[in-house]
Parts: sequence; C-alpha cells; structure tokens
Amino acid sequence: MVAPEVLQQVCLTGVIVIADAMHTQRDTSQQVLQAGGDYVWLAKGNQARTLWSIQKLFVHEACNLKNGAPLSKDIHTAETVNKGHGRREKRTLWASTELNDYLDWPGVAQVFRIERVIWHEKYRGYTRQVVYGLTSLPPERASPKKLLALVRQYWEIETGLHYRRDVTLKEDATRLTLGNAGHIMAILNNAVIGLCLKNGYQNLAQARRLFNAKPVLAFDLLCSAKTHSC
Repeated sequence: MVAPEVLQQVCLTGVIVIADAMHTQRDTSQQVLQAGGDYVWLAKGNQARTLWSIQKLFVHEACNLKNGAPLSKDIHTAETVNKGHGRREKRTLWASTELNDYLDWPGVAQVFRIERVIWHEKYRGYTRQVVYGLTSLPPERASPKKLLALVRQYWEIETGLHYRRDVTLKEDATRLTLGNAGHIMAILNNAVIGLCLKNGYQNLAQARRLFNAKPVLAFDLLCSAKTHSC
C-alpha cells in the first residue's frame, strides 16, 4: 500500500485521518498516532478478529434492545434523518469504550456501529446497511454526533469522487490496462469532473446524458477551459 508513504509527506498534527477498510491496519494507526494525528477506521473482513469483537459487543446490545431492555450505560448514541433526491435516510450510531482494554489495536479509544436505513420513494422499499469501526478519538473529543458527522463526510467524498469515477465514468469496467492507458483515462476523467463542477454541473450522470445528446455543449465546455480563444 502507498498510504504510509503518502502520510509521511503531510503534517498530521491535529489531523483526523479517515479511510476505507483496506487502510485499517495496525502499522498505519501507529504511524498516524506518532505523527500527532488521530484515526477513524471502518472494520471489515481484512481485520476479521477485530470486526468480530466489535460486532459481538453491539449484536448483544441490539438483541437486548429488541427484547425491550435498555442499552447498556456505556453505549452512547446519536441519530440523524435526512430527506432529498427521492429518499429518506436515517443514520444511527452507537459508540462504546468497552473494548479499549481488550482490542489489540494501537490507541483505540472507542468502537462504533452505524446503521443506515434508507427509504426509497421510487421503489417504495427500504435498504439497510450496518458498518462497524474504531477510532483513537476518546468520547470527550468525539461524541457520537461528531463521529457520525465525520463518517458521513467521508461517505460524501466516496460518493462524490470515487462513485463518479468508478461507476458514472465506468473506470471499474475499463479494459484500458496496457501501458499508460489507464493513467491517461484517469487524468481525462478527473478533467471531466473538474470541468463539470466548475461550470455548475453537480450531477455528473445527468451532465453526461446532456452532453451525449448535445455534443456542441460539450465542445463549448472544453473551449471555456482554454486560456486562448477557440
């Protein structure tokens, strides 16, 4: 992974590092802490034992809650509800310090569980997702509400950048793997995203359909990016 090399190039003092599960590594956590930063990681299958421990803690709490018992005093919660784009999304975070002395993880100060329940108006149905994570931020520095906001900011970056490239611009499906073709297409895709955002096209999928139907508009967009007259 190149993440440790990238982290060495930036000042992490007072910085909160958030990344996807592939970067949830003990060595990376130690590196962030030693540089004066903090981490918020999601736990998935690449850290199976850690994930299992966090799941076990919160599954027990969820079962108790379902049976009418209250959450343990150590469990602190936050909840947000957002509406827009034909859906209603409810996010609920549970955080706990119960595993701080149990987990073999550098600097862990809290573990958390986030449940996302989304009502899709178009399909008249729900989707549900539960993710787990851990952080070096203690409760006095990161309340459940703040943790929920931090993870949501990360998801917005993931959706706003990576989804646009991987799905809308179909980078995941590309067959351009010879030589520098893949890198060149990534550069072109970044240019497309930048041009669209700069000119007020926030919905990239919608912009792509528009420019496919009206290539003259796409040409005008390219011309607007040049420093000299077309």
